[in-house]
Amino acid sequence: ASQSTEAVVSTQSTGLAGENMAGGSTPYHHQSMFWSDLGPSIGYEAIGLVDSSLPTVGIWAQQDASGTIDAEPGESERYEKGVVFYMAENRVVGVVAWNIFGKIPIARQLIASKDQSQDFGKLAKLFDIHAPDTSISS
Repeated sequence: ASQSTEAVVSTQSTGLAGENMAGGSTPYHHQSMFWSDLGPSIGYEAIGLVDSSLPTVGIWAQQDASGTIDAEPGESERYEKGVVFYMAENRVVGVVAWNIFGKIPIARQLIASKDQSQDFGKLAKLFDIHAPDTSISS
């Protein structure tokens, strides 16, 4: 039987903690994540420091009433899919992907890179916010 990713990560961190308690000094760099499904068509995945006291930059796909994603503003548009970057010292320290799933490895790399890029449009493209719907109900 295969173990879940969470179980493997837990086992690895517990083993490392035990080694360090016994005199080792190996740093542990894994960034944990959390997620929630808030209903049949709303969910999020988050990683890093997602503290409400930090400045944020949100990039959202604009979706009209027909479900078509459109970059032109209009009266019927809805913001149902996007990514929020949490910032500290001019770098991304946390990410919430709203109705975008499976992008935690990208967010983890972005946080670990400590890149000070301020091109949030470019960063948002890494999360495919304009890709066809990947909601939990499909």
